[in-house]
Amino acid sequence: MDEEYVGLLEGRMLYLYEEYDFRHERRAQIKQQIIFLYRRLLKKGEPVPRPDNGFLNEFRIGRILGETGPLTDFPNKRTILKYGGLNLRERQSGYYIGKTRLSKKGRSTLRNAIGQAAFRLVKKNELFGPYYHRKKEEGMIGTKALAAVERKLLQVFYVLGVRKEIFCPKRLHECESTMRKAVND
Repeated sequence: MDEEYVGLLEGRMLYLYEEYDFRHERRAQIKQQIIFLYRRLLKKGEPVPRPDNGFLNEFRIGRILGETGPLTDFPNKRTILKYGGLNLRERQSGYYIGKTRLSKKGRSTLRNAIGQAAFRLVKKNELFGPYYHRKKEEGMIGTKALAAVERKLLQVFYVLGVRKEIFCPKRLHECESTMRKAVND
């Protein structure tokens, strides 16, 4: 190759690397800002979920809260699902009855944040792994099963935040009456 052309390519590569480095640093700064703001909410006593190693870390919680705003603005968990576009809807008109699907009418950035959080939790040995893989064994395709996990995750997130409860993995997979019975025995 011509030396001038090689020089141009080297200059372009150097520029692109500097741009990548800058964006990487900026992303790390934004992540730290999100964590800082989340910790301020905790200190104020706001109704937000607490971080847990097996559930969500401070960054993920802060990112989801950045999209939802105060959880007390939502009267119930159905409204937060609708706000995020994770509510189910069925298209029908006259005699036509379509399939039940996600509406996707809400905030796409909230769906993105929930999706990234859920994706980490669907490995076989993680929190939602058994639920996700059971859905797949029942014949549900992977994206639909992941959407079911996203819906469940957002509901759990909402309940933990509003009730100011600490996450308990045992309680997630058992109904409330079973938990009460175990406590009373």
